[in-house]
Amino acid sequence: MEFIKKHKGKLQILLIVVLLGCALGIGTPIVIKNIKEAQVQAIKLESKANAKEAWEEVKDSLKENEMYYWNDGTYYWVIDFQGNIIEENK
Repeated sequence: MEFIKKHKGKLQILLIVVLLGCALGIGTPIVIKNIKEAQVQAIKLESKANAKEAWEEVKDSLKENEMYYWNDGTYYWVIDFQGNIIEENK
C-alpha cells in the first residue's frame, strides 16, 4: 500500500498509457478496414466512370433495347441504350 501511495502519480500515467495503447490497438484495425473500403469504392467509381465514358462513344450506334457491355478486368458493367446501368459485377 505504501508503494502505491509513494508512486501514485507514476502509476496513473502508466495506466493512461496502457489504456491509450489498448484503445489504439482496437482502433487500428477499424481504420485499416475503412481505408481498404475507401480504396475499393474509389476503384469501383473509376471503373463506373470509364464504363460511362466508353458508353458515350458508342451510344449513337446502339439500337433500342441493345445493351453495352464493359469489363475492365475488375468490374463488369451492363449499360442499356439509354445509359442506365443495369448490372454491375465484380
